[in-house]
Amino acid sequence: MQYQDPNAGAPIRTKIPIRQADKLPQLVAPGEKTPSNTNTLSASELNSIGESSSASKSKRRKIVSKRLVIQLTFIFVHVALIKFAIPNILWAVLGLAFWGGLVYAASRSGRWVCASFCWLGGIQDLFYGFAKKRVSFNPKISQYITLFFLIVWVPLAWFFHSSAITDMSESPINNPITDLSLSFTSPEMLLMQFGHFAVLFLVGLSVAVFGARGACHYFCPFGIAVGYFKNQRLVQLNLKK
Repeated sequence: MQYQDPNAGAPIRTKIPIRQADKLPQLVAPGEKTPSNTNTLSASELNSIGESSSASKSKRRKIVSKRLVIQLTFIFVHVALIKFAIPNILWAVLGLAFWGGLVYAASRSGRWVCASFCWLGGIQDLFYGFAKKRVSFNPKISQYITLFFLIVWVPLAWFFHSSAITDMSESPINNPITDLSLSFTSPEMLLMQFGHFAVLFLVGLSVAVFGARGACHYFCPFGIAVGYFKNQRLVQLNLKK
Protein backbone atom coordinates (compact mmCIF):
# COMPACT_ATOMS: atom_id res chain seq x y z
CA MET A 1 0.00 0.00 0.00
CA GLN A 2 1.26 3.47 -0.83
CA TYR A 3 0.32 6.96 0.31
CA GLN A 4 1.68 10.42 -0.54
CA ASP A 5 3.76 12.18 2.09
CA PRO A 6 2.75 15.86 2.05
CA ASN A 7 6.34 16.89 2.92
CA ALA A 8 8.02 14.87 0.18
CA GLY A 9 7.34 13.96 -3.37
CA ALA A 10 8.32 10.27 -3.20
CA PRO A 11 5.73 7.72 -2.16
CA ILE A 12 6.36 5.79 1.06
CA ARG A 13 5.83 2.02 1.21
CA THR A 14 4.40 0.54 4.40
CA LYS A 15 3.64 -3.03 5.40
CA ILE A 16 0.09 -3.86 6.37
CA PRO A 17 -0.07 -6.78 8.83
CA ILE A 18 -2.09 -9.73 7.58
CA ARG A 19 -4.39 -11.29 10.12
CA GLN A 20 -3.90 -14.99 10.79
CA ALA A 21 -7.51 -15.66 9.88
CA ASP A 22 -6.91 -14.20 6.41
CA LYS A 23 -4.30 -16.90 5.75
CA LEU A 24 -6.64 -19.78 6.49
CA PRO A 25 -8.48 -21.47 3.63
CA GLN A 26 -12.20 -20.83 3.53
CA LEU A 27 -14.68 -23.59 2.86
CA VAL A 28 -17.23 -22.75 0.19
CA ALA A 29 -20.11 -24.61 -1.37
CA PRO A 30 -19.86 -25.65 -5.04
CA GLY A 31 -20.70 -22.75 -7.32
CA GLU A 32 -20.49 -20.14 -4.56
CA LYS A 33 -18.45 -17.05 -5.41
CA THR A 34 -15.70 -15.97 -3.07
CA PRO A 35 -13.41 -12.93 -2.96
CA SER A 36 -10.36 -13.30 -5.18
CA ASN A 37 -7.93 -12.68 -2.29
CA THR A 38 -8.98 -15.74 -0.24
CA ASN A 39 -7.87 -19.36 -0.36
CA THR A 40 -10.65 -21.83 -1.09
CA LEU A 41 -11.08 -25.59 -1.01
CA SER A 42 -13.21 -27.14 -3.68
CA ALA A 43 -15.61 -30.00 -3.06
CA SER A 44 -13.22 -32.50 -4.67
CA GLU A 45 -10.40 -31.35 -2.38
CA LEU A 46 -12.64 -31.70 0.66
CA ASN A 47 -13.59 -35.24 -0.40
CA SER A 48 -9.92 -36.09 -0.91
CA ILE A 49 -9.10 -34.88 2.61
CA GLY A 50 -11.99 -36.86 4.05
CA GLU A 51 -10.95 -40.04 2.25
CA SER A 52 -7.34 -39.65 3.40
CA SER A 53 -8.47 -39.18 7.00
CA SER A 54 -10.73 -42.24 6.84
CA ALA A 55 -7.94 -44.36 5.35
CA SER A 56 -5.57 -43.23 8.09
CA LYS A 57 -8.07 -44.10 10.81
CA SER A 58 -8.75 -47.49 9.23
CA LYS A 59 -5.04 -48.27 9.03
CA ARG A 60 -4.56 -47.28 12.67
CA ARG A 61 -7.45 -49.51 13.78
CA LYS A 62 -5.89 -52.47 11.97
CA ILE A 63 -2.53 -51.86 13.62
CA VAL A 64 -4.11 -51.53 17.06
CA SER A 65 -6.14 -54.72 16.52
CA LYS A 66 -3.07 -56.73 15.50
CA ARG A 67 -1.11 -55.38 18.46
CA LEU A 68 -3.97 -56.26 20.80
CA VAL A 69 -3.96 -59.87 19.56
CA ILE A 70 -0.21 -60.13 20.21
CA GLN A 71 -0.58 -58.58 23.67
CA LEU A 72 -3.43 -60.93 24.64
CA THR A 73 -1.33 -63.90 23.46
CA PHE A 74 1.56 -62.92 25.71
CA ILE A 75 -0.78 -62.27 28.64
CA PHE A 76 -2.17 -65.79 28.20
CA VAL A 77 1.33 -67.29 27.97
CA HIS A 78 2.45 -65.65 31.21
CA VAL A 79 -0.67 -66.46 33.20
CA ALA A 80 -1.30 -69.98 31.93
CA LEU A 81 2.10 -71.42 31.11
CA ILE A 82 4.74 -69.73 33.27
CA LYS A 83 4.77 -70.62 36.96
CA PHE A 84 4.89 -67.86 39.52
CA ALA A 85 7.77 -69.36 41.48
CA ILE A 86 11.42 -68.95 42.45
CA PRO A 87 13.60 -70.04 39.51
CA ASN A 88 16.56 -72.38 39.82
CA ILE A 89 20.02 -71.36 38.65
CA LEU A 90 19.48 -72.70 35.12
CA TRP A 91 16.27 -70.80 34.49
CA ALA A 92 17.68 -67.68 36.12
CA VAL A 93 20.57 -67.69 33.62
CA LEU A 94 18.21 -68.35 30.71
CA GLY A 95 15.90 -65.55 31.85
CA LEU A 96 18.83 -63.16 32.16
CA ALA A 97 19.99 -64.08 28.65
CA PHE A 98 16.46 -63.65 27.28
CA TRP A 99 15.94 -60.18 28.73
CA GLY A 100 19.49 -59.15 27.93
CA GLY A 101 18.88 -60.11 24.31
CA LEU A 102 15.67 -58.08 24.19
CA VAL A 103 17.40 -55.04 25.68
CA TYR A 104 20.25 -55.30 23.18
CA ALA A 105 17.86 -55.74 20.24
CA ALA A 106 15.72 -52.79 21.35
CA SER A 107 18.82 -50.60 21.70
CA ARG A 108 19.55 -51.17 18.00
CA SER A 109 16.07 -51.22 16.47
CA GLY A 110 13.73 -49.31 18.80
CA ARG A 111 11.49 -50.21 21.73
CA TRP A 112 9.12 -52.46 19.77
CA VAL A 113 9.00 -54.79 22.78
CA CYS A 114 7.11 -52.16 24.75
CA ALA A 115 4.66 -51.44 21.95
CA SER A 116 3.53 -54.96 21.16
CA PHE A 117 5.05 -57.76 23.22
CA CYS A 118 5.03 -56.56 26.82
CA TRP A 119 2.21 -58.27 28.70
CA LEU A 120 2.13 -55.56 31.39
CA GLY A 121 1.85 -52.87 28.71
CA GLY A 122 -0.91 -54.87 27.08
CA ILE A 123 -3.01 -55.04 30.25
CA GLN A 124 -2.68 -51.27 30.62
CA ASP A 125 -3.95 -50.82 27.07
CA LEU A 126 -6.98 -52.97 27.94
CA PHE A 127 -7.71 -50.67 30.90
CA TYR A 128 -7.26 -47.54 28.77
CA GLY A 129 -10.87 -46.46 29.36
CA PHE A 130 -10.04 -45.86 33.05
CA ALA A 131 -6.87 -43.89 32.33
CA LYS A 132 -6.51 -40.59 34.15
CA LYS A 133 -3.28 -39.01 35.33
CA ARG A 134 -3.66 -37.90 38.94
CA VAL A 135 -0.03 -37.73 40.10
CA SER A 136 3.26 -36.61 38.63
CA PHE A 137 6.84 -37.07 39.85
CA ASN A 138 10.34 -37.75 38.57
CA PRO A 139 10.20 -41.25 37.03
CA LYS A 140 13.96 -41.86 37.20
CA ILE A 141 13.90 -42.47 40.96
CA SER A 142 11.09 -45.02 40.84
CA GLN A 143 12.57 -46.69 37.76
CA TYR A 144 15.93 -47.23 39.48
CA ILE A 145 14.17 -48.56 42.60
CA THR A 146 12.30 -51.08 40.41
CA LEU A 147 15.52 -52.04 38.64
CA PHE A 148 17.24 -52.63 41.98
CA PHE A 149 14.36 -54.84 43.15
CA LEU A 150 14.41 -56.89 39.93
CA ILE A 151 18.16 -57.46 40.31
CA VAL A 152 18.13 -58.52 43.97
CA TRP A 153 14.86 -60.44 44.35
CA VAL A 154 16.14 -63.77 43.00
CA PRO A 155 19.40 -63.78 45.08
CA LEU A 156 17.35 -62.70 48.08
CA ALA A 157 14.86 -65.54 47.52
CA TRP A 158 17.75 -67.99 47.18
CA PHE A 159 19.15 -66.72 50.48
CA PHE A 160 15.97 -67.76 52.31
CA HIS A 161 15.30 -70.84 50.14
CA SER A 162 18.71 -72.14 49.19
CA SER A 163 17.29 -75.46 48.02
CA ALA A 164 15.65 -73.68 45.06
CA ILE A 165 19.05 -72.88 43.52
CA THR A 166 19.83 -76.43 42.46
CA ASP A 167 16.32 -77.87 42.41
CA MET A 168 16.00 -79.25 38.87
CA SER A 169 13.08 -81.55 39.66
CA GLU A 170 10.41 -79.16 38.46
CA SER A 171 10.24 -77.03 35.37
CA PRO A 172 9.01 -73.43 35.66
CA ILE A 173 6.80 -74.10 32.64
CA ASN A 174 3.27 -75.36 33.23
CA ASN A 175 2.01 -78.06 30.87
CA PRO A 176 -1.75 -78.41 31.41
CA ILE A 177 -2.09 -80.52 28.26
CA THR A 178 -0.12 -83.52 29.54
CA ASP A 179 -0.56 -82.89 33.27
CA LEU A 180 -4.26 -82.92 34.12
CA SER A 181 -3.55 -81.71 37.65
CA LEU A 182 -2.61 -78.35 36.13
CA SER A 183 -5.99 -77.73 34.54
CA PHE A 184 -6.71 -74.05 34.00
CA THR A 185 -9.70 -74.24 36.36
CA SER A 186 -8.13 -76.37 39.12
CA PRO A 187 -7.65 -74.73 42.55
CA GLU A 188 -3.94 -75.65 42.48
CA MET A 189 -3.46 -73.88 39.18
CA LEU A 190 -5.29 -70.75 40.28
CA LEU A 191 -3.41 -70.62 43.59
CA MET A 192 -0.06 -71.14 41.87
CA GLN A 193 -0.75 -68.36 39.40
CA PHE A 194 -2.26 -65.94 41.92
CA GLY A 195 0.88 -63.80 41.72
CA HIS A 196 0.34 -63.25 37.99
CA PHE A 197 -3.30 -62.30 38.52
CA ALA A 198 -2.35 -59.87 41.31
CA VAL A 199 0.34 -58.20 39.21
CA LEU A 200 -1.97 -57.92 36.20
CA PHE A 201 -4.79 -56.45 38.28
CA LEU A 202 -2.60 -53.85 40.02
CA VAL A 203 -0.77 -52.80 36.87
CA GLY A 204 -4.02 -52.61 34.90
CA LEU A 205 -5.70 -50.40 37.49
CA SER A 206 -2.59 -48.22 37.79
CA VAL A 207 -3.76 -46.30 34.71
CA ALA A 208 -6.47 -44.72 36.88
CA VAL A 209 -3.70 -43.04 38.92
CA PHE A 210 -0.69 -42.69 36.63
CA GLY A 211 -2.49 -42.32 33.29
CA ALA A 212 -2.21 -44.35 30.07
CA ARG A 213 0.88 -46.59 30.25
CA GLY A 214 1.69 -44.79 33.49
CA ALA A 215 3.22 -47.86 35.13
CA CYS A 216 5.60 -48.12 32.16
CA HIS A 217 6.52 -44.45 32.39
CA TYR A 218 7.07 -44.30 36.15
CA PHE A 219 8.30 -47.78 37.10
CA CYS A 220 9.55 -49.82 34.14
CA PRO A 221 13.39 -49.87 34.00
CA PHE A 222 13.48 -51.30 30.48
CA GLY A 223 14.05 -47.84 29.00
CA ILE A 224 17.00 -47.24 31.35
CA ALA A 225 18.70 -50.44 30.20
CA VAL A 226 17.96 -49.73 26.53
CA GLY A 227 19.26 -46.17 26.87
CA TYR A 228 22.48 -47.39 28.49
CA PHE A 229 23.29 -49.83 25.67
CA LYS A 230 22.30 -47.25 23.06
CA ASN A 231 24.65 -44.68 24.57
CA GLN A 232 27.47 -47.22 24.71
CA ARG A 233 26.93 -48.01 21.04
CA LEU A 234 27.04 -44.32 20.13
CA VAL A 235 30.27 -43.88 22.10
CA GLN A 236 31.87 -46.78 20.24
CA LEU A 237 30.77 -45.35 16.88
CA ASN A 238 32.23 -41.95 17.76
CA LEU A 239 35.53 -43.56 18.80
CA LYS A 240 35.76 -45.37 15.48
CA LYS A 241 35.33 -42.08 13.64
